[in-house]
Amino acid sequence: MEDLVFRGRDFIFLDLEFSSLRPDAEIIEIGGLLVNHKNFKIEKEFDYKIKMLHPEKADPQSLNLVGYNEDLWKDAILIDEALNELYKIFEDKIMVGFNLAMDFARLERAFYEAKILSNNQIADPFYKRKIDVLSIAYFVLKDNPEIKYFSLRELCNYFKIPIPKEHCALEDARATYFLFLKLLGYN
Repeated sequence: MEDLVFRGRDFIFLDLEFSSLRPDAEIIEIGGLLVNHKNFKIEKEFDYKIKMLHPEKADPQSLNLVGYNEDLWKDAILIDEALNELYKIFEDKIMVGFNLAMDFARLERAFYEAKILSNNQIADPFYKRKIDVLSIAYFVLKDNPEIKYFSLRELCNYFKIPIPKEHCALEDARATYFLFLKLLGYN
């Protein structure tokens, strides 16, 4: 029964940006696309700037990499507020991302810390429903000598997919979406 239900779920192409690369880093941006599972058309885009609660723990290099500045984040919201809004969008969807393990681990932790998921709850909104585009790219292109590094930037360059601003959550989610389509031969 789960397989039939699974096949009818829309996709959430998701990317997160963080205050550092450490495991305790704060999520400072969540961007993504809601994509129809039947025709692969984008139905909705979202981009949340998240207010840092512990800026003293942030890594200046990481902040610089994601383009963090106080003007861009002046209307940032608390992580709990963003997660409560996003949970409604995420529910019953398939999460798709590039190098998904890191983003998902931190997102799952944030859901628990925000008490949106309880400690005895085994299912997150993406339980058993995650697709890593990096893994697909590896299997499709592993024998291609033109690919030196399996980074989002290099793979997008290979397929001539523009990334207007790298390390911007929404732009990276959009690039992942187009890469996914290319890898599967849809575009």
